Amino acid sequence: IYNNIIAVGSQQNNSQGACYIYEKDNGGINNWGESQIIVSNDIANDDTFGTAVSIYKNYLIIGAPNKNMRVGDAYIFENINGNWVQVSKLIHIDSQENDDFGLSVSIYNDIAIVGSLSNDQGNLSGSVYIYKLIAGEWIFSEKILQTNGQMDDVFGNSIGIYNNTIISGSYGDNSFKGSAYIFDGLNEQYKKCISNSCCNDKCDYKCNSE
Repeated sequence: IYNNIIAVGSQQNNSQGACYIYEKDNGGINNWGESQIIVSNDIANDDTFGTAVSIYKNYLIIGAPNKNMRVGDAYIFENINGNWVQVSKLIHIDSQENDDFGLSVSIYNDIAIVGSLSNDQGNLSGSVYIYKLIAGEWIFSEKILQTNGQMDDVFGNSIGIYNNTIISGSYGDNSFKGSAYIFDGLNEQYKKCISNSCCNDKCDYKCNSE
């Protein structure tokens, strides 16, 4: 949600996925009326487009982690004269099957971040990709990994960004008690294990930076 606009993902819509846009006072005072249904330009069956959505000002990012044998994709839309138009398909630089790129997304100002289950540090270790808006183009900037990441950490399963600070969940970390990692810029500053009880709590299953 941003101001008077709500974006809602529907990953199984028509077996492809979609994102529904609602605007306040559309159809009456204090009524949240549907104004647009968004799909990607290359939408296909089983994409799960809309699994993750994030909106800030005139930009909207939408994940489709099942795209192309679960390689995954993420798309940027811009609100142009009241209509949401796809302006970028983010480049997944080291893509491979089962990455689930786009499982989580977040956007703030000119920075967009995308979570992935990539296997850089073992199966399902996870990572977060950073993109910046430069001269009108969304350009890949950096890839974040945990300092001591390992298989099944699922780092990047939930993410958020505010100003230059990024938070990423890792629900498989610490024997599935779960951890949240906070980055100042691209430097890992703080790791917080938010569950002190039994295993399989998955307490950080969703993160929100706001």
